Amino acid sequence: MQPPDMDAGLVRKAMAFRVKYRLDIKKRVIALSRLGVHPQNRGGMYPQPDVVRNLGLKIITKGFNQSEANHEGVSVEEIPCSERAAHSRSDGSPYEPYGDYNIRQCDHKYLVECFSQLHDIMYATLSHSHLLLVLLSWLNGADWKIDDEPNLSKLLNPDGTFNTAAVAAYGNQPPRKCVGCGTPSEGVWECGWCIRPLCSVHCARAHEPLCRNRDPLAHSPFARRRASV
Repeated sequence: MQPPDMDAGLVRKAMAFRVKYRLDIKKRVIALSRLGVHPQNRGGMYPQPDVVRNLGLKIITKGFNQSEANHEGVSVEEIPCSERAAHSRSDGSPYEPYGDYNIRQCDHKYLVECFSQLHDIMYATLSHSHLLLVLLSWLNGADWKIDDEPNLSKLLNPDGTFNTAAVAAYGNQPPRKCVGCGTPSEGVWECGWCIRPLCSVHCARAHEPLCRNRDPLAHSPFARRRASV
C-alpha cells in the first residue's frame, strides 16, 4: 500500500514556522560539540549505526564535497532551561533535552563515542545528520573495527580508535582525475564498466559508451579479480 501524500497544508505550516522563527542572520558556523540530531529528524527515525559507519568509510576513501555538505543545513535551537517544564514529548512524557536524547540513541558500539554529558548540545539538526555523526565519531575516537580494511587500518591508533591526524592527512590526498576530461574528480561518479572516476553526468555519458564498445571484460571487476589472483 502506498503511503498517503503529505498534506499540503502541513508543508505550508512547516515553511511558515521556519520563516517565523529563523534567526535574522544568513549563515552561522556551529561547533560540532554543540550539535546533535533533532528528535523529529526523519520523522523520529535516528540514523542507523551501520549506515553511519559505511558512510564514514566511504567518505574516507572517496571524500565529499564540503560546499554541498554545508548547503541547506537546518538546525533547531534548544529550548531554554527555564521553559522546558512547560513542554512535553509527543507521548506526554517530560521534555527530553537534545543532549540526553542523543546519548540515549547512541547506545551502540559504532556511535557510543559521539556524545557525552560533557557536551552542551544547543542545536539539533534536521539535515545532514548522518554526516554529523560521522564527524563526531572521528573527532571523539570511535572504535569502528576496520582491521580487515588494509587501506584504512593504518588510520587507527593501537587501541583501535581513529587517529584524527591520520584521517585528516588521508583525506587531503590529491583528488583522483576524471577519466573523461582529466579534471579532479571528487568521487561522485564512476564508470560502470572500468570503475574509474568521472566528474559529471556529462562525462559519464560521453565515456561509458566508448568504454562499453571495447573488450567487455578488459576493465570489469572480474578481470581485476583474475589479475590479482
